[in-house]
Amino acid sequence: MISGAKPGKGGKALSAHLLKGEKGQEVTVIRPRGVATRGDLHEQLKEIVAGTRHCRAGKPIYHIHLDPPPDAPDCQVVIDAWWRAFEVEFGLTSQAYCGAQHLKHGRRHEHRAYSLARPDGRAVDVTNDFPRRTYVNLIVGFELGLIPAPTPHARSVAFRLAQEGRDDVIAWMSKHGLIDADKPVAPVTSAERLIESRTGIELASIRSACLAAWDASSDGPGFARELAQRGLELRQGTAGPIVVDASGTAHSVARAVGRASRERGQRIPAGEVKARIGDMKLEGASHGQVGRNPRGSEVAVGDPGRAVGSPGAGGGRAGQRHVSSGDAARGRGSAGPAGERGRSTARGSAHAEKSGRRVYARARLRSALANVDWKAVDQAERLSEKLKAISRGTGHPTWIPGQTDIWGVPIS
Repeated sequence: MISGAKPGKGGKALSAHLLKGEKGQEVTVIRPRGVATRGDLHEQLKEIVAGTRHCRAGKPIYHIHLDPPPDAPDCQVVIDAWWRAFEVEFGLTSQAYCGAQHLKHGRRHEHRAYSLARPDGRAVDVTNDFPRRTYVNLIVGFELGLIPAPTPHARSVAFRLAQEGRDDVIAWMSKHGLIDADKPVAPVTSAERLIESRTGIELASIRSACLAAWDASSDGPGFARELAQRGLELRQGTAGPIVVDASGTAHSVARAVGRASRERGQRIPAGEVKARIGDMKLEGASHGQVGRNPRGSEVAVGDPGRAVGSPGAGGGRAGQRHVSSGDAARGRGSAGPAGERGRSTARGSAHAEKSGRRVYARARLRSALANVDWKAVDQAERLSEKLKAISRGTGHPTWIPGQTDIWGVPIS
């Protein structure tokens, strides 16, 4: 049983994703709940999103997909049983949802978008959803006699089952070696999978090449030479040494060596990798090469801490921010000690982000004031000043019978 979930805001992009099937797939809109619209998934999701306006949660739509195991004799039976157990576990039995089911080669998997908004404005609690969905997977798999898939949350689920007195499920898990097995590690994350699809280069090959170069060398220059023989270039990134592959994409060399060595049995720590490279003077990465920051999002290597496509992104060499003519005139942006360089980088990024927010705010203000009746605004301002003068005793009301009140304000 494989399931995935992600909260969000909904929108047409989500409904289009639910309706988008792979080549050869048949997509069917499932019967929704709590929705008046029938047939059109875009309108169904739009109605559900509209019903979450009162909710205090920032992401009131919960998207879940379910893939029954290959050994399931009847996918629909597994799907129906899983949704029932899932709704009970997460408290979604009365929440509105819509979705679509995909059919390919006789196998089905299903997507649903649930509303997390409760009538009182609170949101349904979906915290710790991964272990909770794992609990649902194992309960349904046990009841239907399926073969369980390896999971990193087997021990925590077994502890909960022991508290609930479900020794039969625990014995079933132990029989299939789930409890004592090592935690499975995905070969690539979803973000790394996107990098592979963009570059056409498997990250596993880069990691193995980095580890082979590590084993074949004993110092930093030798490591760089071995990497070059394998088509990789050792350079300096914003957060440490990187390797640049044939497509120009940058990867953390410490992470690549560590991941490859962990699969071999013993991880080589990042400190050991950086210690071997030492104080080698490495060339910085050129602008446009893409690497990975510590949080896993894509960043331009020449643009410290700035996500690709975000406001304020700029160029420059690795470890340096873009120096404007004004900065040069004020003596800022020049290379200096590491601490000073880091502070100038942070100031430059914060300034660029603040400038981007100001530009956006001005554009929104111009758009909002495009249809303003300025003549009415001027009339209201003159009337306001007149009333203030009267209240201070410096002005005298002009009362026109039948046309103004005693204060001289026109009667509409």
